[in-house]
Amino acid sequence: MLPVMRRAPHCLRLCWTAVAILLLPCMAAAQHTVGISDHASCRECRILRASLPALGDASGEGVIESEFSTVVQDSRGRMYLAGPYATQIVVFDRDGRFLKTLGRGGHGPGEFAGIGSMQIGPGDSLFVFDNPESRLSVFSPELKFIRSARLALVPQVNNTVLPDGRIVIGRSVLTRELAGQPLHLLDRDGGRVRSFGNLSGILRPDVPGMLDRTVATSRGRYIWSAHQVEYVIDRIDVETGTITDVIRRNASWFPSRMKPQTRPEDIRAEPAVIDLQEDDAGRLWMLIAVPDKDWRKQLVPPQAGDQHGTVRDMQRFYDTRIEVLDPAQGRLIASLRIPEYVQQFCGPREIGYVSLDHDVPRFHRWRLMLSQR
Repeated sequence: MLPVMRRAPHCLRLCWTAVAILLLPCMAAAQHTVGISDHASCRECRILRASLPALGDASGEGVIESEFSTVVQDSRGRMYLAGPYATQIVVFDRDGRFLKTLGRGGHGPGEFAGIGSMQIGPGDSLFVFDNPESRLSVFSPELKFIRSARLALVPQVNNTVLPDGRIVIGRSVLTRELAGQPLHLLDRDGGRVRSFGNLSGILRPDVPGMLDRTVATSRGRYIWSAHQVEYVIDRIDVETGTITDVIRRNASWFPSRMKPQTRPEDIRAEPAVIDLQEDDAGRLWMLIAVPDKDWRKQLVPPQAGDQHGTVRDMQRFYDTRIEVLDPAQGRLIASLRIPEYVQQFCGPREIGYVSLDHDVPRFHRWRLMLSQR
């Protein structure tokens, strides 16, 4: 059995207990709103997935140590794997063969106290976010450490790297200056440029998860910012922080959770946008966590002194729904539900997750395709 980590993923963060409501100045720019219905516009379109070589060796440096390991992939097909708060990165080639490890535990150059996430940067450079150190480490395409930067904010899972090397961090910060804005633009040296991403600028502690966002790059000077407690996606001009377009997906299986909550509740399996990607045609590929039919069986009741329970097996707690949206036309093109819970895209229209293969933890991968039958 893989070890079960007693740590909920980013879409299951604990409820805030603060009761204050902080107001910031509203963003004054107008935005274009598009509604997308629950009916696919292309009746013949299907999302297909094809198996790719799995990652992970039975022994040695290519062993996968965490069932929550995630992968990012550069344009050369090299894949970088690390578990939550790992101190090393395992590198594989496009065929799943182990290449080398990067980093080690520590606080010096090229060392990690705990890896929170990774992103591919300009020119196939690798950006590694060390959460305990609030630090960015950058490796060259030749896999050599080249620089680090102290970050003005503690990074989270939801980070993205812009084509010029600047960074957008998605997290809620409870200070008077930053409260109410979920996204933060940092320069190449880690300094904060601006915070943005919430039209009203309102922080509602009685609505847990209101400011949780999942971010991805778009074309030019834009990014996509997906809300996690409702199926809403914003397109944002990074240079001004202006929300230019709002995509509202009207899905019957994804009810909005923007209602006030007066008391904390136990962990529940709720739909949540966990990742998104824009393809070359401008379509959005969405990954949404949806409750498994037997999710209640995976709950472990709260222990003495705990406010929330835990989850035995995330793979039996969540499934994943994959959707393709056309934001320009306001259309749902295709939708597919799969029984696996995948935490993010691991390459252009590629997904994967860790499971046992003859008692060996392997990161199984699939390529997603849009087919018209």
